[in-house]
Amino acid sequence: MPTTRHCNYCPHPGADCCIRVQRDSEGGRHIYAHQVCAAIRGMRPLYVLIEELPHIGAAR
Repeated sequence: MPTTRHCNYCPHPGADCCIRVQRDSEGGRHIYAHQVCAAIRGMRPLYVLIEELPHIGAAR
């Protein structure tokens, strides 16, 4: 089951990219956004989240 991530810039769930990692006492916290919300603000994602790839079986 996918994790619902909240966008740092809007009230809608389903953020699909990480825009920064904020350091804290526990190591770090990833800050997420929708790619569109980040682009509007000139932010470049550190990485984009993708849904789990389908299982295609063992290599032969």
